Amino acid sequence: SEERQNLTILPNVLLIGVQKASTTSVADWLFKTDVCRPEIFDGEPYYYDKEAHFFNERDRHKRGIEFYAKRFQHCADEENLQFVMDATPEYILYPERVYETYSEAPGDLLSTLKLMVILREPISRERSRYDRMRREFMATNNTQTWLSEVAFANGTIMSFDQYAENVLKPNIFREDWKWPGRYVEHLRSWVNFFGRDRMLVLSYDELRRDPKKVRWRIEKFLGGNFPGELSRPNTRAKSSVPISDGARRALGPKFASKNEELYRFVDVRGGPLVEERPFRRFDDYREATQGADFAERYA
Repeated sequence: SEERQNLTILPNVLLIGVQKASTTSVADWLFKTDVCRPEIFDGEPYYYDKEAHFFNERDRHKRGIEFYAKRFQHCADEENLQFVMDATPEYILYPERVYETYSEAPGDLLSTLKLMVILREPISRERSRYDRMRREFMATNNTQTWLSEVAFANGTIMSFDQYAENVLKPNIFREDWKWPGRYVEHLRSWVNFFGRDRMLVLSYDELRRDPKKVRWRIEKFLGGNFPGELSRPNTRAKSSVPISDGARRALGPKFASKNEELYRFVDVRGGPLVEERPFRRFDDYREATQGADFAERYA
């Protein structure tokens, strides 16, 4: 109808992260049902039909709410408005931008927005991210892109131990670096803007072990029934090299205290009743210490 076509359509579900925690598995399952996805426009990468990259890319964000809403206008045309989702995992770093945009939107879009985030043991997540960057850098050998983070100045690719010691260890808790693995800091910011009851915190480890349970949690949180199968994270081996003791020594102390803060925050701050309680400690799974036989198969 003409009235629907004139609506400002924004997602009422954001899957805000994190990278390398199987957001694609969850998004693919939901998008195969009646959940409306972003539309791709000329010149945009193929994966923008999962993740619109509006809040995390400065040039796109500067173009304003109409630019973002245009990616979801087709949901009104198709009368598919019950669930509209953007699954950009980098959004975990940008709660203020999301809040400002939804506050400016007409109607009650801000009050109906629901948030989901999947958390993975942070050292294993960093290793999986490193493996991806390493593969892509080897394919391009372009030292002018963000992929060059895994290479020395002369273009030689770092081992993960070297990357952990030279890049991650000195930088992951710098105030001027937006680093996704500082989970509790980012979740606090989201909760300050949106409230804890509107954010569903999910475990990558539970998704790997019991996807049916994660599916149940999502369906109850969103208030819908979504057919099809939620698949486990990709189990194809991508690296045969385990996470070494040296890398764990370099990064473990950095994450340990923040992980403890995270467990307390998730369990105490009164989130949705369908969340896992207590939130499973990362070290209960020992993903970061099992090497190729465990962690890398699930990267």
